[in-house]
Amino acid sequence: MEYNFGNSAIPPGYYSNLNGGYGNITQIEYDIANTEWIPQRQVLENTAMGDWVNCPYMTYDYNDHYSEIAVPILAFESANFANVSGTFHFINGTASNDFTGVLLQNYGHLDVFFGTNSARDVSQPALNWMISHTPIVQPTPIPQTGPLSASAFTSVTILKGETWYFVVQAIGGAAPYKFQWYEGNTAITGATDMVLAISKTTSGTYTYTCQVTDLKGNTVTTNAVTLTVL
Repeated sequence: MEYNFGNSAIPPGYYSNLNGGYGNITQIEYDIANTEWIPQRQVLENTAMGDWVNCPYMTYDYNDHYSEIAVPILAFESANFANVSGTFHFINGTASNDFTGVLLQNYGHLDVFFGTNSARDVSQPALNWMISHTPIVQPTPIPQTGPLSASAFTSVTILKGETWYFVVQAIGGAAPYKFQWYEGNTAITGATDMVLAISKTTSGTYTYTCQVTDLKGNTVTTNAVTLTVL
């Protein structure tokens, strides 16, 4: 029962789809043995957002205020645990018009945190989402000395449909800088920021460089970075 995290009332895979290769039994056992469980406040908030209509025992009911939330929302849901319908439905609603829901097929509840695929399916998409919701603010130009140089980082492997963000760092010369990204030898239209967001639907290896020009017209090209798409 412990290995499946299921019994007659709880189906296998509900808490962790270990037999399917989505859970890490060592990590799960360690964390359950050494960590206090989820604070009750978070349980109440989750219930309120999901399907709680009203609670007569609380003077400040969560669901009465969810319509006031207007910030971007990113939600991950394990398909084997609390969302077997495959649909994100929040009865009490929010005021946010920026909602991203990711339904994790074959995931049990704990697999989201400790799973063998959570870095790929949860952590990386969450990082990409946070980067995409962070305004890119050009730093205040600082007088610099020395020759202009630039580097891009870093090569990476992703899955089809995922988004990766390449970044260029320029030093020396005379700020501010202008940027132009290239895929192979072809300039990418509109790719003139220090950050390049790339998403591919076709498997393969793609190569990128960035040409940097400083205020005096000096130009350098970064090292090449690769995007391998599986």
